[in-house]
Amino acid sequence: MKTSEFSYACILFAVGFISATWGTDTDGVYKIGVGVGDITGPPAGIVLNGHINPFTYAAGIHTRQYARAFVVESITTGNVITYVTCDMGMIDHSMKPAVVAKLAAKFGSKYNESNILISGTHTHSGVSGFMTYFAYLVIESQKFNPISYWAAVDGIVDAITAAELSLQDGKIFWHQGELLDTNRNRRMDQYEMNPQEERDAYPYSVDKDMIILKFVDLADNPIGLFAWYPLHPLSFNQREDNPLVCSESTGYAAVLFDAALNPAGTLPGKGKFVSGFGSTNLGDVAPDNNDPIISPSRIDLTDDMRKLRNNGNKLFNKATQLFNDIANLQPISGPIGSVHRYVDTETIEVQRFDESTGQTQTMSLCKGALGFGYVGLDPEEFPFLETIRDLIKAPSEEMVQCQSPKIVALAAGEMDDPWQWAPSIVELQNLQLGSIFLAGVPGEFTTMAGRRVRNAIFNATGDKVIVAGLSNNYINYVATPEEYEFQEYEAGATAYGRNTLPVITTLLQEMAVALKDGTPESIPIGDPAPSFLHLLPDDVKPRADPTPTNGAEFGDVIIDVGPTYTVITETEVRAVFYAGSPRNSPMRKGTFLTVDKLEDGRWTTVKTDADVDTAFYWNLVNHHGEISWFVDPSFPKGTYRLRHFGYYRIIEDGISIPYSGTSSQFILL
Repeated sequence: MKTSEFSYACILFAVGFISATWGTDTDGVYKIGVGVGDITGPPAGIVLNGHINPFTYAAGIHTRQYARAFVVESITTGNVITYVTCDMGMIDHSMKPAVVAKLAAKFGSKYNESNILISGTHTHSGVSGFMTYFAYLVIESQKFNPISYWAAVDGIVDAITAAELSLQDGKIFWHQGELLDTNRNRRMDQYEMNPQEERDAYPYSVDKDMIILKFVDLADNPIGLFAWYPLHPLSFNQREDNPLVCSESTGYAAVLFDAALNPAGTLPGKGKFVSGFGSTNLGDVAPDNNDPIISPSRIDLTDDMRKLRNNGNKLFNKATQLFNDIANLQPISGPIGSVHRYVDTETIEVQRFDESTGQTQTMSLCKGALGFGYVGLDPEEFPFLETIRDLIKAPSEEMVQCQSPKIVALAAGEMDDPWQWAPSIVELQNLQLGSIFLAGVPGEFTTMAGRRVRNAIFNATGDKVIVAGLSNNYINYVATPEEYEFQEYEAGATAYGRNTLPVITTLLQEMAVALKDGTPESIPIGDPAPSFLHLLPDDVKPRADPTPTNGAEFGDVIIDVGPTYTVITETEVRAVFYAGSPRNSPMRKGTFLTVDKLEDGRWTTVKTDADVDTAFYWNLVNHHGEISWFVDPSFPKGTYRLRHFGYYRIIEDGISIPYSGTSSQFILL
């Protein structure tokens, strides 16, 4: 062994000895790390993900999409868990294997499909084109976009890599508290189908508690914050007519929290402190926006930004209050572990005790199907609907009986041309973080469905449970059996029938017990779902950008900023540039815009397109790029400029050529 290698080995041994001596799972000392990665896809040429609206195409950015990760490694056993919350509508089943493969090239077998949980926040303003089951591809995004897909995978890998490289000894605390006037149940008639006795056990028809994890080093310096609160991300694009990509209220809150905890001037996505606001049981939960909608003009962000800020600030303020409530933070200690399982929905059977009858039942699932309640149509009112359905695929009698009272609108589970339309293999997962369980569920669980999952795991383990929604794969909504009888939107989208929740809950409980007992290997892993990546055509083709008129070039200013702005109330500073299509590049790890400040004769970037007070809109009609900065009166006065960055193509199949443009200087007074 060379001297340098011997010295390095000695250092590693010493570090390991000190760590093992001074910190163990029992002491609540772990190796912890956090990281963030840009997952923004090309914000043009493809519909936004979430609303199933074929007419709302992406055309610019209000805030970037990020993956935000924490890694916890046991000093005692070496076990690792990883949680990633992504500013995405949902997670495709093929993404985690792709992430694991890329991480294996860097870190060997340390990260695997059992110890990584990837969750989507469910923003309805994210770039689409990354789902691969045929029904999702056709309904959600109309086409596959490999740039969107790999931007997400690579950004998740970046986040986990950053967390791995920042691992240090530290401690974790949890806290929870009530946040009111922020969410409401959007389906009360469905919720009231649940037993009165069960509903009476809760003060509200939605969960109102935010739960946080606070990460600190051994000197109590903050490292990260991750929070969960049930809120459907519908603040920014509620009318379904806003074309700007946005990470929604959860992403907004994370940008604010990162800014508050990182050194002044740190740009979004660039700081060492990382926060994340994840999804939980948000299926029937809407933002509590009772004020009137303001009619938009041009791309008028007034109403959408107001709602986004309102809900994002509420999340940020509550998380801040819990984070700083030192006296009531609860330390976490105990083992680190993980378990996951691939469930074959067509063969799974579970034994479940029915308290109402006192008997044990054998429960199974149906092949996946969506009901007419999901699309808001009633076949009794419009009998021709079933005729139209049958032209696509008539459900089998077995499916009709199994899915009853759902009236099947799309028999996706019985369709495999040109490949599978819907999942038949579903992944479930539990992460154990000392006395906390993170239950990774694969869809949008309603309020009561999430409560039943939490209660089942708590009753079996005695530990705190966080339901991590939209994790690892997506099966649409999951309602309780009682809610399923109502067959409105969420129940109509409960794909595997009335038993979906009881079967999933039973399996998650078994998995949690195995983790608690230290026997996760007793849980059968099962066979993973197939990948369809090799079958997917690249349907988002490049296009040539029209050459600017009158001898202008890409990046030239069309409408310049004013010379001065007196900022007494929030003021928009705006410039318009000749622009190439943003579909040419998502500018991942970059930006379509900057706000620069002149200080001591040098320009310093103070804002990017990831900030919550900037916007880049690409006008498809005239191929103009509109840059807006909404200046708060408290922002430092001085001399500034706006810059625009992008790529253009001269010919359709040609290379993308970078360009930039700069506005005139302006002064904030």
